Amino acid sequence: MPSVVQFSLLLVLLLAVPGQDCATARVQRKARSSARSGCVKDGFSRCVDLAKLQQLIQDVQNGFKITSHDERILLKTVTFDKIKKHKKYHGCVLLKIVDFYHEVLQRQDGDYTDLWGLLDEVKDCVPRMKKICEKLYQDAAGKPVNESKIEEDMELLSKDAAILQLQRLKAASRKVVELSERATLDKAMGELPGLDDYIQGKGLRRS
Repeated sequence: MPSVVQFSLLLVLLLAVPGQDCATARVQRKARSSARSGCVKDGFSRCVDLAKLQQLIQDVQNGFKITSHDERILLKTVTFDKIKKHKKYHGCVLLKIVDFYHEVLQRQDGDYTDLWGLLDEVKDCVPRMKKICEKLYQDAAGKPVNESKIEEDMELLSKDAAILQLQRLKAASRKVVELSERATLDKAMGELPGLDDYIQGKGLRRS
């Protein structure tokens, strides 16, 4: 006849097995969830290698001085973060940022083939939202924005921030393409090191 101790041990084992199964199941569910979400880890995205992009940017930027932050082309990060939280605004703005830097790199001495290729990958990683982007671009072309208020207003709407960024890119692009203005080219290259932070957001697909 089994002793009380043996019976107690058997009971503990019976209770422990289901608990272990539940813990294992939780781990498996978490792993499957992470795989589905395509989460970014250590600077890598399933869609674009952000770590490699940052390294290329650093290599390119070493030959340029960081210019004054007055009259920035890219918004301050605290303002741009408002755009990054919204997929449609961030994606549409991201496409224009990549186009702008293509124009800038075209007018620089040196071989930027690798950086150009990764920027193309970024563009391919933006979900297709043609009609939404066209509407936003139209709004940016026809709506004046109070820049001084934009940079200071913590209650700023994401759409207004997106419009301001598009307007700044358009103005800078004109100086680069039509005027080949050296100061604007240098400013764009000076702001290049922070580009990977502007790229990461809801407008960038992760798979």
